[in-house]
Amino acid sequence: MEPDRYEKALSEKLKYEFREPTFKIVHDHHLETITDTRKRQIDVAIFRKGESRPFFIADAKRYKRKIGVKTVDSFLGMMIDVGVKLGLIAAPQVFPLELSRGLSPRVSSFTC
Repeated sequence: MEPDRYEKALSEKLKYEFREPTFKIVHDHHLETITDTRKRQIDVAIFRKGESRPFFIADAKRYKRKIGVKTVDSFLGMMIDVGVKLGLIAAPQVFPLELSRGLSPRVSSFTC
């Protein structure tokens, strides 16, 4: 599956978990950082009804190998940059056990 289709599939999956009209799911969203006017590309952003900033972001990682610490650190940095406290990394393979023990409770993962 191509990366853009993988991102879209993640977006569709999250639409079942976060239903309208309470939530709004936006695929391929560009969000300003909280410290300046730079924009970060977000694979999937989830907004609560009436709010202008997402409360949850998701990143699709269609890697052949398991994702590592560098990928997780980068995602956590993006969460901090955009001021989001909850996030999800979706990957076809699970985190290595040693990595999952050190994850922030703010980040979840699932395989798909």
